[in-house]
Amino acid sequence: MAYPAKDEGMDTLDRILGLRLEKSARLSIHDIVRANPFLRRLSPELQAAMSRHRQPLVDQLSDDTRREALAVAMAKAMFDYLAAQYQYLELGTRELRELEQMYRRFAGDCRDWLKRTEPIEALFPPLLTHQDQLCAWTRARLAEVDALAWALETDDETVCGSYDAALQLDLLGLDRNALIDPILDLGCGRQAQLVLALRARGLVAFGIDRLVENGPFTRQGSWFDAPVEAGSWGTIIAHLSFTLYFLNAHLGATRRAVRYARQYMHFLDALKPDGQFCYAPSLPFIEQLLDPDRFDVVTRRIALPPMAYAPFRAPPDWQASCITRRR
Repeated sequence: MAYPAKDEGMDTLDRILGLRLEKSARLSIHDIVRANPFLRRLSPELQAAMSRHRQPLVDQLSDDTRREALAVAMAKAMFDYLAAQYQYLELGTRELRELEQMYRRFAGDCRDWLKRTEPIEALFPPLLTHQDQLCAWTRARLAEVDALAWALETDDETVCGSYDAALQLDLLGLDRNALIDPILDLGCGRQAQLVLALRARGLVAFGIDRLVENGPFTRQGSWFDAPVEAGSWGTIIAHLSFTLYFLNAHLGATRRAVRYARQYMHFLDALKPDGQFCYAPSLPFIEQLLDPDRFDVVTRRIALPPMAYAPFRAPPDWQASCITRRR
C-alpha cells in the first residue's frame, strides 16, 4: 500500500494513518485472511499518538468531506495492495465500492468511539470490527477464485509485474512498424508503458487495466469492461494478462473459465479483417477449436533470458500466440 509521506504539511489524521501503515508494511494477504493478531491491535506508539491527539482526530473525522476522502483513499490503497498480493483476484468496480463502504464504516466508528471517554487500549473496538469484516471479505474474494486454501495453508507469493514496451513486443514477436491500429492493450499496467511507447510512434493505442488511472487513452477496469464492438480493433495485445488468467481458470476447472472463453471469442470478433490478437501465454486448448476458415493461428516459443522475467518464473515450454482474422 502507499504510505503518506512524513512532512510538516500533513494533518493529524494522515500522521496517525502513516504510523499504522509503517508498522504493517511487511504483512501480506496471508496475514489478513489468517487474522494476524498484529493487525487487530494498536501498537504502543499508535496508542500514545491517538491519545495525545484525540481531539484533533475527532474534529477531522467529524468533517464529512475529510472522512469521505479518507475512506476512498484507504479503499483504493487496499484494492491496489490486494491486486498486487494475489493477481488472480477478480477485482473490479463492485469490489472497490464494497471496500469504500467498509472504510466509511470504519472511519465513522472511529469518530464515534473517540468521542467517548474510555482510554485508548491496544484492542481498539473499531479496529477489531474492521479487521473482522476485512478478513471475511478477503476470504470471500479468494474463495471465488479457488485460492482460499492457498492463503490459509501456504506462505506462497504470486507476482504481478510490469514490463517495458520493448520486452513485450519482443516476447510476442511483434514488429511495431507493422502493427495495425487502433491497438488495445489488455492489462496495460499502472504506467501503460506499451500504450505510451506505441503512441509515441504515431500509432493509435489504448489500454485498460484495473490499476491504471482514467485518461485520454487509458481506462480503469478489467478486460471484461473492454469495448468489443465487432471489427473495431486492428490489434489486441495481452502480455501476461488476460490469457494468463484464462489459463489459471481453465487449469482450475472453474466456472470462471466459461466467462473467459466467451470474452476470448468477443476479442476475436472485435478484430478487423487481417487484425490480430497477440498474447502470451498461449491457449492451445481453445486455439485448436478455432475455425481455420476464419482464423490463422501462429504460435512461437518464447526464448528470452531468464532475467527478462525476474522474479516471474516462466515454464520452459512457455509460448506466445498470434491469431489473425482472415478477410
